[in-house]
Amino acid sequence: MTNPEHSKSKIPVKHLAIGHFVELPLGWKDHPFMFSNFKIKSQEQLDILHSLGLTEVEINWKKSDKHLKPPVPLDAEATEQSPVKKSTELTPEQLQQAQSKQLRLDNKRAEAAYRHSLSQFHSAMSKFGLSPEEAYVDIKGLINALCNDVFTCREPKVMHVIQAQPSTDDLFYHSLNVTILCLVVAKELGWSEQEAQLLCLAAFTHDVGLIKVPATIKRKITELSKSEENYYKMHTTYSIELIKKAGCFPDAILPIIAAHHERLDGSGYPKQATENALDEMTQLLSLVDAYDSYCFPHPSNKALTPRNAIALLFKQSQKKFNRSMLEVMVKLLGIYPPGSLVMLSNGIPALVVSTNNSNALCPNVLMFESGKNESTGLILNLAKESLEITKGISFDDLEEAPARYFNSHVRYCLYFSPLPPSH
Repeated sequence: MTNPEHSKSKIPVKHLAIGHFVELPLGWKDHPFMFSNFKIKSQEQLDILHSLGLTEVEINWKKSDKHLKPPVPLDAEATEQSPVKKSTELTPEQLQQAQSKQLRLDNKRAEAAYRHSLSQFHSAMSKFGLSPEEAYVDIKGLINALCNDVFTCREPKVMHVIQAQPSTDDLFYHSLNVTILCLVVAKELGWSEQEAQLLCLAAFTHDVGLIKVPATIKRKITELSKSEENYYKMHTTYSIELIKKAGCFPDAILPIIAAHHERLDGSGYPKQATENALDEMTQLLSLVDAYDSYCFPHPSNKALTPRNAIALLFKQSQKKFNRSMLEVMVKLLGIYPPGSLVMLSNGIPALVVSTNNSNALCPNVLMFESGKNESTGLILNLAKESLEITKGISFDDLEEAPARYFNSHVRYCLYFSPLPPSH
């Protein structure tokens, strides 16, 4: 019970407001804020706090805005005399709104965790040139935290789409995307946590050599010349050179990185290696790297929708990629992976925002609604609706209003549902 004379007390998270000074019972790795103690200044901070899985938060009333007061305890006698309101069942519309709110909060938690991981990765790579040992320690720490989260969870992870602002340099988005997807697939393949950690280290650094490729080649929107293409392909060699020069990364990741553009039929580069020369880690990294690159390719190539990227990989898996690994990846992502635009049976377009582990054909989708936007629109669990997906579509198929609603000018990234902070 709260005593208004005390300078601190706990209140339910749902009662938080802008102006409250909160003191989070979490370590810095368990939330995306700069400090654990701070004053709430925006609705975005409130949304993130709601998504952290906490039920109560301690408030420092002396540091909170003056108009915010500690709740006064209810008088026992008044409480006894107060009539108890009968609970009423939610209407279908209210239930749908409640489910949508929960799905949005789940996505907010994943987004907060994603941005925290991306920030740590940025920080680590900024040290790669001058202090590679420190960069390695930071990357290793991030990998250990990611692996611990995924391997602690007995069920497959729910995968979420995260919207990121497009960048002229996609290296960080791509590397984190590939790492996350490699990790969840490796776990479902039955690999050990130690094997997954090694694969993640290779995935994080597999394209570091691109920093030595001129920006004029990386950003060119017209077809690359043969010499430019050959220069671009040198990034695998540059990656090996940079990692060797650092002198602190394990040698075991070198052959994985060197061969991540090889293909089982010998059609890849740089050595045209075939299946017998490519171990399982290399095969998985090459598959996941190809998937993300098909969806967000070099500027000179046309992007594929996630569904079309999966379809192309299935076609190529007869010769170029490991079919069994691809099937596990599709099992995790669904046939309409997060980030897919789809048409619903009511003729309305929607965006797949997260997977549904109980029914791969019924993901969670954000449906287009006139007069709303991505932040306020309804998120539906199709397993609980009479609607179904009739087909996959692309941004080119959208009319002007839905195109603005879903915003084609973003970079879609993937992240899993993080464990609650108590873990």
